[in-house]
Amino acid sequence: GMSEFTAAETPASIAPPPAGFSFENVKRNASLASSSSGGAYTQAKAMKTGTTIVGTIFKGGVVLGADTRATGDTTVIVTACTLLKRMLFRYQGHVSAALVLGGCDINGPHVYQIYPHGSTGKLPYTTMGSGSLAAMSVFESEWKEDMTEDEAKGLVERAISAGIYNDLGSGSNCDTCVIRTDGSVQMNRGVLQENPVQPLRAAIKRSDR
Repeated sequence: GMSEFTAAETPASIAPPPAGFSFENVKRNASLASSSSGGAYTQAKAMKTGTTIVGTIFKGGVVLGADTRATGDTTVIVTACTLLKRMLFRYQGHVSAALVLGGCDINGPHVYQIYPHGSTGKLPYTTMGSGSLAAMSVFESEWKEDMTEDEAKGLVERAISAGIYNDLGSGSNCDTCVIRTDGSVQMNRGVLQENPVQPLRAAIKRSDR
């Protein structure tokens, strides 16, 4: 007859993939830290950046919105790949992001929130980022079912504005994206310019003279 394997005897080639979290890099990270010459290698500290991102469904699709403040310096595109590789290695895989995912399929519009640790949730509207509480207060008080596209865009713009004005990590302009059930997509750059950058840069230059 056909032999049966116990859980401990199951060959790796036919064993099911492990579930849950993977700790493969734990020993590697410890080895890197101990083998560095003179302790030159140090693990990077966690860095938190700020933003406000939102999403909501309406009866004809999804509207997504985000502020445009950058919490880092500008990067020349030809060096971006090298910098990204160094950053990924330096943080030893501990690179995460909070996301708002929106789109449409045959079942209609959908909005999901994705947390850095991997959990997800399907919601009619959501906010993420350091300005999420201010943006959520707008959604909680003004959101309604079966909104028109114009109503949804206005709501998203007000939510992003709340994040810009009440969170130091959010600012500059508001960008929106409309994804419709008919398959069309519309990007709207700078629909609101709450903190225009150019006048601020001009003022700084004048003060340096």
